[in-house]
Amino acid sequence: MDESCLSFPRMKGPVYRPSWVEVEAVDFEGKPFQRRIDVFEARLFLHEYDHLDGVVYIDRLGEKALKRVEPDINFLINDYARSGRSDPAI
Repeated sequence: MDESCLSFPRMKGPVYRPSWVEVEAVDFEGKPFQRRIDVFEARLFLHEYDHLDGVVYIDRLGEKALKRVEPDINFLINDYARSGRSDPAI
């Protein structure tokens, strides 16, 4: 399915994700639990979990899809640089 991200406005592309994921976590009281997450909620969970590992959805795009969004990525990099900040890739 196509995926997008608020960090990359106006972009989207196909990202392969499993249709379900089983997670182990603890609740607010510290009690462990397991939960199976399906379909869209699984996609959302995995997307956000990637962020914790420093991975963004464009890292998961295939070559063809990445080429399609490359102009938008370059625009964001240049816009960031024009704002007086250093290169965001550093």
